[in-house]
Amino acid sequence: MANKSNKNDEVMKPIINGPFSSVSSSQREAINNLSLKIKTGVYILKNLDCLCNSVSGYTIAEKDRYGLDFSTLLCSCCGLMRTTPFFTFDSIIQYYNQDYRLIFTSSKKGIEKHFQNQFRRGLEMNQYIHDQIKIDSNFRVYDVGCATGGTLAAFKNSGAMVKGIEPNEMYAQFARCKGIDVVSNPNVFYTSETKADLIILSHVLEHLINPVVELKRIRMLLKETGKLYVETPGIFNTHNSYSNFSFSLQHAHAWYFTLESLRNLVEPIGFKFLDGNENIVSFFESTTPSTVKINTNLPEQILKYLTK
Repeated sequence: MANKSNKNDEVMKPIINGPFSSVSSSQREAINNLSLKIKTGVYILKNLDCLCNSVSGYTIAEKDRYGLDFSTLLCSCCGLMRTTPFFTFDSIIQYYNQDYRLIFTSSKKGIEKHFQNQFRRGLEMNQYIHDQIKIDSNFRVYDVGCATGGTLAAFKNSGAMVKGIEPNEMYAQFARCKGIDVVSNPNVFYTSETKADLIILSHVLEHLINPVVELKRIRMLLKETGKLYVETPGIFNTHNSYSNFSFSLQHAHAWYFTLESLRNLVEPIGFKFLDGNENIVSFFESTTPSTVKINTNLPEQILKYLTK
């Protein structure tokens, strides 16, 4: 049986102990630099409680895939997995501007490649969206955490009006050079007077310290029956993406979802589930907030999956 822990428990033996991902020399330099910033107090870490407010959980790992001291806990109440301790808000802003891309991109010159990869994924999203809603010149698409803007470029080519927010100024500037309307200031983005038909959260939700606050802001930015498209790594799909579960654990991810735990987060805020899978690719529609019944068996189902 896995080790159950809470804030008052001593450190317990984790379920997973490596192996750790191999990295390039430039990535290793960036990882070592991040470790030094944490040790010297440049970046502050603090405990991250589960969104269901429970402090009870199972210790999954005590290090991330790079061997950094970031623990992963599985909530024994709702089945949401989290990284704790995690960056404070001020630290995470600085981290994404200075460290994130250097650690997770092996080449400092890969920005054009990143754009092309996003563009291809945007075409796939287009097809997925086209099967359910019509995209025309009046259709407005916003992308939260749009990076190089490649996804929005694909929607723009389909005739839609597009806008993105990207905190990394280098990526935001690159997107602008590609003709994509991108802002870096959240206050500017979320006070937009024109509401969107579709908002994209592609591999962003898992990075947010407080996804509830962000989702509420997103819902206010959507039209009455606007759609929300969410992609995030799926716990139950890890075996298709990684040779070892430890490779999926990274310090930049505050949260790890199954489709069910994602729905538990999104639906009470005011989104109706339309479609999705454990990949996770999911589609929601803005509606009135609703309550969800938590599946108390989900934590054990995740543990069973992890220990196979």
